[in-house]
Amino acid sequence: MTHIRPLAAVNDERALTDIPKAVPAGVIALSVALAFLIPNIATLAVPALHGIAGIYLIRRRAPAQLVQLTLASYAFMPLVRRVVDWQDGFTDPSPILIAPTIPCLACALILLRPFRMDRAAAAPVWTFLVISLFGCAVGLLLNGSVAVITSFLKLIAPALLALVVLANAKKAAESVLAGLVPLARWLALGMGAYGLVQFLVLPPWDAAWMRSVEDIVYSIGAAEPLSVRVYSTGSSPGPTAGLITFALLILMTTGAPLRRPVLDAAAIGAGVTTLGLTQVRASWLVLLLCILLIGSRRPRVLRGVLVLAAVVTPLGMLAAGPVIDTISGRLTDTVAAGSQDTSLQARLSFQAAQLPVAISQPLGQGVGSSGAAARIAGGDAAFTDVDSGYLELFRVFGAVGASVLIGVFGLMSWRAWQVAGRPPNHLIQLPLLGAAATVVITPANLLFAAPQDANAALLWVLWASLAVVRSNDKPRAPRHAVTRMARTSTRTK
Repeated sequence: MTHIRPLAAVNDERALTDIPKAVPAGVIALSVALAFLIPNIATLAVPALHGIAGIYLIRRRAPAQLVQLTLASYAFMPLVRRVVDWQDGFTDPSPILIAPTIPCLACALILLRPFRMDRAAAAPVWTFLVISLFGCAVGLLLNGSVAVITSFLKLIAPALLALVVLANAKKAAESVLAGLVPLARWLALGMGAYGLVQFLVLPPWDAAWMRSVEDIVYSIGAAEPLSVRVYSTGSSPGPTAGLITFALLILMTTGAPLRRPVLDAAAIGAGVTTLGLTQVRASWLVLLLCILLIGSRRPRVLRGVLVLAAVVTPLGMLAAGPVIDTISGRLTDTVAAGSQDTSLQARLSFQAAQLPVAISQPLGQGVGSSGAAARIAGGDAAFTDVDSGYLELFRVFGAVGASVLIGVFGLMSWRAWQVAGRPPNHLIQLPLLGAAATVVITPANLLFAAPQDANAALLWVLWASLAVVRSNDKPRAPRHAVTRMARTSTRTK
């Protein structure tokens, strides 16, 4: 006799299954609400909330939602921090900014239970973790401070997130890739829309923060409407431009706009406009290169992007005058300056002077010798904002560690390119091309900055997902065929 389960039991089970799907949006919304309504407890409550959510998603084995939570937190927590500081006073460093790192660090919990990983897929992650641990040891010896430990945890956190994908293998990889499309949609829409508001109005919490960090953060313009260099919900124009570039790449290369045309057209329009207002030329170039790379594999995708651009560009020309003037002015200055670009010349001369020194040090200066940690610990001020990923790798990890990591990134780029060329038929609707292009472009991205925070999380998570997909797509000989081949070989001997 067939047992029929009660309808109520089935509905309860579905409700429990749907809970993880609501966690990322719920955590972000609650964090924003706490910042506006109860700022005096938000400073500690927001990181605690992220920790609880991260542990819950790990225990529920929901890697797709864990990735969405992490990337959304990297995008929106700087805004939460600014709202809290506006009401409660400026705090530096702010505990809210470590909130995105906490769910990643919680991923270390998977090391407490047995799991299996594809060795080829996991090798780059383990290599990076080992070299980072060595860099932390060197940093503690040379730059010993709490900032070194904080920088080390922020450095390894995105790689730990990749371990969750690798430990859950095929199912996790496919769910993570599938979850990139809705994530990209809301990142482009949220960051894009807020970026326009920031440029045209400049909310008071953003203006207050800009005045507080004018001696720390450079190149963000004046704290006035129409004069700010847009950083949207992020911490500065660079990370904001990187996340929007990723979101646009995913949306424009998966056919997503055909499913929700109005919403996705708004997301792409807002994202492109805010990307222009960030004035980050490196991200403009990266987006163009990624589209060309994808087009070389799939000309059909390139034609779709060109059609989309032909529709969006005339609409953009009708937009508000100050927006177009700012973007076209930056573009015109870049083209007109050419080799006379003083900003570019200053960066290149600094890198040319420092790179030989960094390469000559086999062990480097260790973690904490660059970035915010160097500023907090009173280190070399010239390295608090490094515009070259290669220079930063050699300074932190030395000639030996940096060379290994550059080789690892190159190998990851090559293998991701292979996946882009041969996507499995059953995964053709997933954003494999956009994900692969994001990893493939890593060696070029290193010309401008080392992978950190959101960019590092993207690199490691996308690599883990693509590597698992590739390993599962390898053709395998049937067991009886392998046995027959072994017997034939034995008889021949």
